[in-house]
Amino acid sequence: MMVIVDEIRNELKQMDEKDVYIFIFSLLSRQKNTFDQIAEANQWDGSEIITEVYSCVKENLYDSTSSIYECTVTRADIEYLMWEAQEEDMQIANTFLDNLFAFVNQLQDRSNLDYAFSQCNFDLLESRIINELGWENVNEDVLLSNDNVQLEYAREKRDLELIKSGRFDIDACSETLV
Repeated sequence: MMVIVDEIRNELKQMDEKDVYIFIFSLLSRQKNTFDQIAEANQWDGSEIITEVYSCVKENLYDSTSSIYECTVTRADIEYLMWEAQEEDMQIANTFLDNLFAFVNQLQDRSNLDYAFSQCNFDLLESRIINELGWENVNEDVLLSNDNVQLEYAREKRDLELIKSGRFDIDACSETLV
């Protein structure tokens, strides 16, 4: 899947920092929407804390002089939210939380833009495919031909074009990752 990730990353490197942050937020939005569905299905308490952090990130995307120190929740603060659920649901939830707080850290220290976020959704999809098919049955061709991978790739390309053209609506991020 590195071919896709490298293509996206190369496009990001041609964009200004503000647009890269908006793109990363669009990736996290799909993870958050998936997380919300899982939280609701499992009747997890504490989702409002996650929503608070997510909203704080969203509010601080556009101000490159701002850091989000007013976002006082940390990843360690929500360790107690490690609910019981199916392993796949827990994996998606933990991946989203790890990525969300890594992005919080990125926004707090904007001195070194990390393009690694460009692969966060593909990493999550790859883990799901491996869990479904077994490690021995997964190779690059299987990953690249997977419907969810192709859908995410199309969405990321679409988001990049909309961001570049100035037509991306951050408030319209309603898709789920899976």
